Formats: sequence, C-alpha cells, structure tokens
Amino acid sequence: MAHSAPFNLPDDLVILIATELKREGGTTTDLLNFTLVSKRWQHLGLPIFYGNITLTNTTLVRFVDSFNAGTNGGYVRSLTARFETDSGVHPETLAMFTGPHGPPLMSSEFSGGGMSTDFSGFGMSTNFTGSGMSTDFSGFGASSGSPYPASTPAKVNDMLERLVPMIPQFVDLRSFSLVVAPAPHRLIRRATIIALLDALPATCTNLELDTHAQDHREEDEKAHVCDAVRNLLPRMQHVRIRVGAMCSAMFSADQESHAPREDGATDDDLNTVTTPHLRSLVLNCGFGGPQIQLCGQNDYTSHTKHPGRPEGLALSSITKGLEQFVSQQGEALKDSRIYVMVGLGGDSAFQQCQTELREDVVTKVTWAFPVLRFGPTTSSGKYIMRLHDESEHVLSNEDQIEALSEDFVWKNDIGGARLPAEALDAERDRLPSFATGCVESRLPAQTGKQWAAAHPNVALNTVWRNEEMVGQRMVFAEKRIGNDYSGPIREITPAGWNRTRDGYGVKRA
Repeated sequence: MAHSAPFNLPDDLVILIATELKREGGTTTDLLNFTLVSKRWQHLGLPIFYGNITLTNTTLVRFVDSFNAGTNGGYVRSLTARFETDSGVHPETLAMFTGPHGPPLMSSEFSGGGMSTDFSGFGMSTNFTGSGMSTDFSGFGASSGSPYPASTPAKVNDMLERLVPMIPQFVDLRSFSLVVAPAPHRLIRRATIIALLDALPATCTNLELDTHAQDHREEDEKAHVCDAVRNLLPRMQHVRIRVGAMCSAMFSADQESHAPREDGATDDDLNTVTTPHLRSLVLNCGFGGPQIQLCGQNDYTSHTKHPGRPEGLALSSITKGLEQFVSQQGEALKDSRIYVMVGLGGDSAFQQCQTELREDVVTKVTWAFPVLRFGPTTSSGKYIMRLHDESEHVLSNEDQIEALSEDFVWKNDIGGARLPAEALDAERDRLPSFATGCVESRLPAQTGKQWAAAHPNVALNTVWRNEEMVGQRMVFAEKRIGNDYSGPIREITPAGWNRTRDGYGVKRA
C-alpha cells in the first residue's frame, strides 16, 4: 500500500507538483520523468510540459518536423518564436550552464506510462535549470558534436512559412510572440507575417510582433500588415507591434494606407475599430536605428524613405490614429496602457545622451528617458538609463532599454519566452494564468555609480564625467505634455559652470 500511495494523490496536488518541478527543477529530466510515472500523471503533466513553448533559430524547423500537433497541440498556451542574432540560444539560457561541458544535450525516444513521443528530431530541451522556465525547444543539438548549437542555414522567412500550417492546431493558444533580432541580410516577407496572423486561433488574445523592421514586400505586392493587425484587435488583450512599415490603418479601415487621401478626409473622420478587451497596446516606432517608415507605395524597401523626412515616417500617422482610436472609445480604455515609443539620438552639441520617448496616449503625457553609454560598443559596454522616479538602471543591451522604457508591458520568462506581464504577474501571485510554472526574468539591480566603481578602467560617458565634476546630475527624465517630440534631452549646465569651447565639457565659471 505504501508503494502505491503517490498514485492516490488528488489531481490538484499532482498538478501542483508538476508546476513546482517546472518552477524549481534542475533539469528537463525531472518533468519528463514525472510524465512517465503513470498515464494519469502523464495526462495531468503534459499541459504544463507543453504549456509555454519557446522556439529559436536552431530549433523551429526541427520542431515543425517532429512535434505531433494533432496529439499535443491542444496543450500549447503560448508560443514564442525568437530569432537571435547569434547561434539562436537565448543568452539567459546559456548563462545557466557555466560548467566545462556547456548546455546539456538531450536526444532520445522515450516511452512508458502509455506515452510514446519522439523528441529526437529537434533536441528537446525544457531547460528547468532555473525556476519556472518555459518549455524551451532551444535545440542544444541532437548530434554528438559540440554541445553548443550550430547556426542553421535556413532563412527566417522559410522557417516561419513552415510554422504557419501548424498554428491552427494549437486550438487553445492564448499568446503568440514573434521577435526577430537585428541581423545582416535578414528579411521576412510581409505576406508570411500576414499568413501567421491569419492562422492564429480565435483563442489567441495576446500578440507581440517585432521584426525590428526587417520585413518587406515585393514591389508589386499589396501585402499590408496593418490590415491584418486591425482584424485581430477586437479580441485582443495585450498587443505589442514593430514592423518595417506602419500607419493608422491599423486602427481604422477608413484609412487608405498605400496612396494619398484625395477625398479631403482627415484623421478625425476615421471610424476606428472597437476593442472591448484591450488592456495594453505598445507601438514601437524605432530605437537604436532608423525610425519605422510610413506605409505607402514605396514601403517595400527598407530605406526608401530617408529617416530625416518626417513625412516618410510612421510616427505621426500612428500617433494621430491612436489618439482618435482612444478618443472614440472613451471610458472603455481609460485604464489601458496605450503607448507610442520612439528613440532619438543626441543633438549636435550633446551626442552622448540618447533619448527614449514614451507617449501615453490615454493620459496625454510623454516621458523622455535619458540613456548614457559606458565603455565600448561591444558586449562589455553598458547603458545607464534614468526614469521619472529618479531611479537609475545599468542595462546590457537595447532590448533591456526598450523593455524598461515600455514599462514592462511584455516580459521575458527565464527560458526566453515572451509573455504579457499580466500573465507572468498572475502566475507569480498564484492566480489563474496560462503561464503556469513560468517565472519572470528580472533585470539586474545596479546603479551607474556601482557599475562605474566596479569598472574603473572603462571609458566613462562624457555626461557622466561632467556630473562627477560638478557633483550633481545634469540629465533627467523629462515630462512632456501631449505628443511633444521636440527633441532629445539636453544636458543642463548648472549655475557657476560654463561649457568648454567644444560644448562637451564643463568648467567653473
């Protein structure tokens, strides 16, 4: 009787055990072994095992070839397709394997407890080394060679095209995220993106679409991502978008996006889509590179419209369209976070302070956040960012800058999955959530002074050196009323100090 006692546990307790294995387990084997205990444990454990899947460069094709979507697709609650700039393994995942052998390999066909599933085709790695990892098919390699994954030669667009037919089989999908990090010669057809969006099941109410402007259409194509997004908005709860071309047609079918309007209509005349469930919408119009261009007859190339020409950029159209969108829905969106993001470089005199702008379209307040660069433009360099509460954060890359400036509306879990913050927060508080067992990947807490003290030989930012000299901060987060994009944050020269002749340094008056 004692031997059979574990099998008599109530379902709720069995599910709790599986969830804690996902949060706290050390290896993939823990949860896999759990599902092999019995048919009942398999039945209760597979929804947790497959609940939140992360795919990367090196694994998407193997996943498509090997995953039995007909049998297991109904377990998938969130799907993240994440294309990194390097080998395809999320850096937070690699950092967990600090030993001499690198990440663990797993390639096996296992059966037992009435289940027979072949993971050998895609190097299954659930990565439970940290707590609460999502199921990460990050493909540490099914071969017997290096433990680190070899970069796949397949093009991103081709891989996504293969994923499209599988998506409708995820019949209870709640969240889909596509994030494509900047990389040379990386192009995604907008027709492929539209096919992905059209394939999402009706259960999917959370969407992140971030190509870092690496999508395109053929010159004679009429593919328009804004139309596809607009068709999904009425059922959406959390949305984050950055694609190569955007316009106010994302909110209204009245907006003719690919030709000038000749009927004399204005943005005030638009009848915008109704979104009764929307709790957050973030539209990123560019940071760390050229701003996103406006949809139009020449938007099929990446650089047709010069970023210095406002009429060729999406920012104005997106802002006006969103303002009308919010105005027409009134009280329905009063508690929603509706943000427009854009980054600005320094001005001619003070180049070493970048600016990240966040316009809250509901409250009509724009915050400008200063970003200082320390050290070289390599991985050893850092960014210092200041917020409106006067806090200061040391960040490693532009993704972290954007996450912080966007108010963490979307977050990473420690396995690399991208999920709405609301889902991760609910799971943290043990409330109902599709992010079962997932745990937020938090940014390290460090101030600029702490980092500078630990790296005395690293070249410091000019603004930072000036502040050390005068003994006070000279750049601050700025509150701007309305959609005020009047320029980047300027360094303040305090009383009793003058600028040096070149404009960069300061000296006592």
